[in-house]
Amino acid sequence: MKEHIEEGDDPQRSLDIKGVDKVHVLFGGTKLLEAKHKDSKGVVCYVLRTGFSSSQ
Repeated sequence: MKEHIEEGDDPQRSLDIKGVDKVHVLFGGTKLLEAKHKDSKGVVCYVLRTGFSSSQ
């Protein structure tokens, strides 16, 4: 189960994908079954990096 990043988090803090923020990161090959937004306006996602063999 993954969690959203809280709105109160410091926007200047770097994302630590191998540490404290790993509960917010999806990796290649992950199947997303459901995503909810409290206002039903969709979900914002960011691609952090890609590789030559990416197929997403």
